[in-house]
Amino acid sequence: MNTKKLKQLVLDLAIHGKLVPQDPNDEPASELLKRIVETRGRASNIGHASNKKSAISSEEIDEVPFEVPSGWVWCELSSIASFSGGKTPSTTIKEFWENGSNLWVTSKDMKSVYIYDSLMKISDKALDDMNLYSPDTLLMVTRSGILRHTLPLAILKKPATINQDIKAISFYDKDFVFYIYIVLKANENLILEDYHKDGTTVDSINFDKFIDFPIPLPPLSEQRRIVVEVEKWFGIIDQLESNEADLRKSIEQTKKKVLDLAIHGKLVSQDPDDEPASELLKRIVETRGRASNIGRASNKKSAISSEEIDDVPFEVPEGWVWCRLGDISNYGKCQNVNVNTIKDSEWTLELEDLEKDTAKILSFHTISSRPLKGTRHKFSKGDVLYSKLRTYLNKVLVARDNGYCTTEIIPVRFFENINSDFMCHLLRSQYFLDYTMMLGYGVKMPRLSTEDARKALIPLPPLSEQHRIVAKIEEVFGELDRIEEMIG
Repeated sequence: MNTKKLKQLVLDLAIHGKLVPQDPNDEPASELLKRIVETRGRASNIGHASNKKSAISSEEIDEVPFEVPSGWVWCELSSIASFSGGKTPSTTIKEFWENGSNLWVTSKDMKSVYIYDSLMKISDKALDDMNLYSPDTLLMVTRSGILRHTLPLAILKKPATINQDIKAISFYDKDFVFYIYIVLKANENLILEDYHKDGTTVDSINFDKFIDFPIPLPPLSEQRRIVVEVEKWFGIIDQLESNEADLRKSIEQTKKKVLDLAIHGKLVSQDPDDEPASELLKRIVETRGRASNIGRASNKKSAISSEEIDDVPFEVPEGWVWCRLGDISNYGKCQNVNVNTIKDSEWTLELEDLEKDTAKILSFHTISSRPLKGTRHKFSKGDVLYSKLRTYLNKVLVARDNGYCTTEIIPVRFFENINSDFMCHLLRSQYFLDYTMMLGYGVKMPRLSTEDARKALIPLPPLSEQHRIVAKIEEVFGELDRIEEMIG
């Protein structure tokens, strides 16, 4: 059960500004840093305001690790925090340890996000020669054999002292603490590798180097939203380990979230060198003569709709474009075939052959193994097979072979340079489900009309990004499917 990878995905999305939406009304992070300069006199190593696409690094950050959203800023950890250490009171002086009531934290206590207690405590007398750290101080183990594979971090919830193997990171604005915890956890492997101190008998972090670790800092309001979202998704992922009864539901929710991130352009990073999706649509116009209802290129922040799209459902990244399903596919133009003309060895697909929600093929049939009457739709390998009947069952898949299907399934062939696997995931997303549920006709057996399907608004990324999105979805879904296999 590799829940660690799932948590890493959440952390990566968080620090790249892709876990929660940005709010243009948030005070920019640069203003937070200005106040720190004013109140602390720490004028060095402070990042400047971000430009319209990414944060400008501080003067000493020559190359930022990645682009961050507008309103964010890159800064060094030392710009927003102070650092100090701890020690061990003499064990030969009994008065330091007898009837101790003050927390004394060691690496053995660093096993959870928050610290409320410690295995050992020291007396008030021992406290006279110790630093007592306040709640919302971030603790980090910097000397221990555990640093070979793990970077223990924890947040104090009660006043405490620490031993010499731990460093205390005290933020000038205590509201930073959990977000910075997220940043450091997201970079755990990088820190263990790049900040390892050589030439020591015990594994150690080069803390003098580490204090200048680059931090992607969002506005304070967004930090709070990120923290709430991370805690929510960590809670769901923790259920994967602790609550088998809710395991399948958690996996389903995680998959839905992954698809939601994918269609909003937040699952993988954009590449400015990708050919814009608008160029794909232009070629469709040129080669198919489909000049009507085609979306235009996106503006610098979000896709521009086609002439008939006055109000797009949500903003999409630069390079994406809004179009309609009928603009990029032959939806509804099905080839009807009488079953009497189908060869005995040909694959025939009925709705009952597909598992709901997953669209996994439960059984494989031919005309010879299951006689049929009437007509069927012919489909080809690579077509997206979309069930228009009771769309909430989410029976959507890519055909891996040629065959024939019930007329309740629409074989959809997408035009050139449209990734069928990406479109299959999009048609299975909650966004598209909500659209079909709103428009389905019929009470007991609701269906999606061909006209409504063709008018559906589609957020279309560049082709290269389509491929990257599909690869990431398959990677995450593969992990989730392996978890499901473990529980049988």
